[in-house]
Amino acid sequence: ARILQRPSMGLNIEQHTRLKLEHAVGSAPGGVDGVCSVRHDSVVLADDPSAGGSLAQLQDEIRSQINEQRLEDAFAQQRAADVERQLGSGAAFDTLAKQMSDDTGTSAKGGDLGAIGAADFSTYDPAFIGAMKSLSSGQYTPTPVHDAGGYDFLQVYAKTPTSWSVRHILVAAPRPYTVTSRPTWFAEALFLTVSQLCGSGQIHVYIKDTGADPCSGAPAVAPSLTPSAVPSPSRASTPASG
Repeated sequence: ARILQRPSMGLNIEQHTRLKLEHAVGSAPGGVDGVCSVRHDSVVLADDPSAGGSLAQLQDEIRSQINEQRLEDAFAQQRAADVERQLGSGAAFDTLAKQMSDDTGTSAKGGDLGAIGAADFSTYDPAFIGAMKSLSSGQYTPTPVHDAGGYDFLQVYAKTPTSWSVRHILVAAPRPYTVTSRPTWFAEALFLTVSQLCGSGQIHVYIKDTGADPCSGAPAVAPSLTPSAVPSPSRASTPASG
């Protein structure tokens, strides 16, 4: 069992949760079920005015974060599968990066990261570097690399004995999960899914005085998860053979 320490004086339950969530969720076996208290003096007590809440509230907050993390990852895998399908159909890598990549620093440049040498390796996830080294010039990873940023497609467009020039398409599902790092398409996917479930009568609200009705309160979002036009084929890029 993992002990949740009492919060420091002056921190409310939300602040304390933010401080503990990444460590507790990331390391507890079984997710939230592995996060529990085992000592009276290690829990957040409801009668402690500095805490601002109870252990049940903290566990509920952690459970909510775990569910959001799993949902984001599931949606990210679906989005990555769409990228994989379009690349396999001959879509130009750089054009698809402009449309689909969540790396806002490179997407406008077709996902271009420039030349990556040994001195830069420490700034990238080891899984990313390993996949990059396996590619020849003109090749891309036909399936995404699952790294700390999410699901990454890599293309090596030039190579020297000491460097690899790389483009990438990132489908964001970063670890550790934080609400502020959620990509825009994730919120769109949530609203779209809720809208579809409400439309098919699969969401029922039985208690009317506990909050907003998701079927009447959620904004209408047009599906924009998939580009409307398939990019033109790229003759210079081929998938790496398995």
